Amino acid sequence: MLYSRIFSDAVKHKLFQLGLHFFNRGRGHVATPLLEAAANQGHAHAQNALGHIYLNGWGVEQNAEKAQRWFKAAADQGHTDAQFSLGKAFRDGLFGQQNKAEAQKWFKAAADQGHTDAEKFLTLLNTNTLSYN
Repeated sequence: MLYSRIFSDAVKHKLFQLGLHFFNRGRGHVATPLLEAAANQGHAHAQNALGHIYLNGWGVEQNAEKAQRWFKAAADQGHTDAQFSLGKAFRDGLFGQQNKAEAQKWFKAAADQGHTDAEKFLTLLNTNTLSYN
């Protein structure tokens, strides 16, 4: 059982590395399926990367719903950058309407783990000095 988990973790990580390799060389059509394979196996860094890819339409059709799903999958595993990205996206209304409560929730989750930018954004959001434009 332990060996199969170690092997599985190694495979997920290798898929993630290969996906990034191809993405960084402008081959999104190759990178995305590799990242999705890793993400579907629970690789938080791959999930976060896919959140950014779908949010920005990098090599794929822009899709806020997929971006939110991937960011949330990573954030639920404690990935602070994904939590911060969710906070920004909810603050800016990138998933539809702006949602201050969700922005606060995700900024706080990241800030509680020491994400300094999330701490700053949370303070500004709580004092109503963080712009909604």
